[in-house]
Order: sequence, then structure tokens, then C-alpha cells
Amino acid sequence: MWHDKAHPIHRRIAPARVVSPAAPEAVQSALRDAAAAGEGVVLQGGRTAIETGNPPDRYDVALDTTALDSLIAHEPEDFTATVQAGMRFEALQSTLAAHG
Repeated sequence: MWHDKAHPIHRRIAPARVVSPAAPEAVQSALRDAAAAGEGVVLQGGRTAIETGNPPDRYDVALDTTALDSLIAHEPEDFTATVQAGMRFEALQSTLAAHG
């Protein structure tokens, strides 16, 4: 259970390393390297829901997505937007408002 005191967040376990890719290709490389090393990867964005879901079995690498914060596509007539994994909701709202 995620609010179990054994959860890594409650034990304040830090990953062995943090990777902060700025491009999708860098995410691919980081995941490939972690897989080759047998490391457990935990995705991290704004860390607003860090205790949501099941706790990870392993926490070797924190993959920080905050640098991946771009709007990729916006189709206002379809009410759709495609964004990178690190875009905060507030930034998305502001960006979409600027586009009408």
C-alpha cells in the first residue's frame, strides 16, 4: 500500500542517480542505459503526486521530465493538444490561452 511506512518516499530513499533529459532522444538513451544496467527507473515530473500508485520495487534512477516541457501540437478546433511529459498543467493552460 502506498502510504505504508516502508514506501521509499517515507523512508526518504534517494536514487543512485538523477537523469534530466532535455530531448526525447536523451530519454531513449537513459532508458536504454538503465535497462542494460538492470536499474529500476522512476519517472518524475512536478512531483505533485509522488505517493500516488504502488511504491516502486526499485528506485535506482530518477528520470526527471521537467526539461521536456514543450507544446508539440495544438488543434483548437478538435480541442486537442500534444505536450511533452514535463509540461506543467499551469504552463499548458497559459500557453493555450495565448493561442486563443
